[in-house]
Parts: sequence; structure tokens; C-alpha cells
Amino acid sequence: SFPTRRSSGSRYQQIMLEAQLQKLLVISRENSQLKELLSVSAATEMRAMAAQILAVDTTISRQLLVLNKGKRDGVFVGQPVLDAKGVMGQIIDVGLMTSTVLLVSDSKSAVPVRNDRTGERAILVGTNRMSELSLINLPRTSSIAKGDLLVTSGLGRRYPEGYPVGRVEEIKNI
Repeated sequence: SFPTRRSSGSRYQQIMLEAQLQKLLVISRENSQLKELLSVSAATEMRAMAAQILAVDTTISRQLLVLNKGKRDGVFVGQPVLDAKGVMGQIIDVGLMTSTVLLVSDSKSAVPVRNDRTGERAILVGTNRMSELSLINLPRTSSIAKGDLLVTSGLGRRYPEGYPVGRVEEIKNI
């Protein structure tokens, strides 16, 4: 039997298939890396502890709490503080047996959030008023609406992703 020659059309097809194979190999490698990252983050166990509020300092200039947990309990600066309704704030000072929480309502607080309905991201900042927070870095073309739930986005890795922070009650363009 004589060896057969491939036509130029099948050679072109072979080159195209090889190029697609290379793309698939790259995607497969990326997929494996992402799966590895996801399994690491899923395996990261979130430890929680209950604490009592010892003092509340909510004035026009600051919004703080003092908790009955400190270094001896494993509390650390930057640790998120959550309650049954969602994010309260983060630890900013730790003593041996107590710690201080900067509430999300404090004007020095900024929480990366995501609109649970639309997926749009923004930063929620405190106004030093317990009942009012403000969104920044939200595009003017945003489709935010009254009633939208704002949850932690996980960006910045300070707060775990998906925890409620607030609900839109009013929209003002500033």
C-alpha cells in the first residue's frame, strides 16, 4: 500500500485542532489552580466566639463598643465582629481581657460591599449616625434600588463574603 498524502484542507484542520487543544490545556491548568484555591478557602475554618458588650460609645465623633474578650481569648486587631443581623464592625484595639470595636457606622469605617440583587460593588462608609451609612464608588449608571440588600464582597479579606451590612432605604445623588 502506498502512503497517502493529506490534502491541504485536512492540514489546516489539524493546525486548528492543535491550537484549540493548546487553549484547552491552558484553561484546564487555570481550572485546576482555581479549584485548588477554592478548596483552600473552603477549608479555611471560620472560628467564632460569643462576647458581651461592656460599654457603648456612640457620639457624634465616634462609634465604638467595648467587648469582654481580649488577647487571652484569641481576639486580634482587624478581626470582624458580627451579630445575628450581619456585620457590626471590626476590632481596632485589644487588651488582655477586653477589646474595642469600631462600628460600621463610624466615619472611619469602610466596608467593601456587593449589591445582592445586581452584583454591583461599592464601599459602604459610616456617617457617625447609627441609622445611616453611605455608599461611595458606585457608578452613576448603577441600578441600585430601595430595598436592595448590601452584603460584604470579600474584597480586602477583612470581612467574610456574603454577610449582610445594610439595606438601601433611600437614594440620594451627591
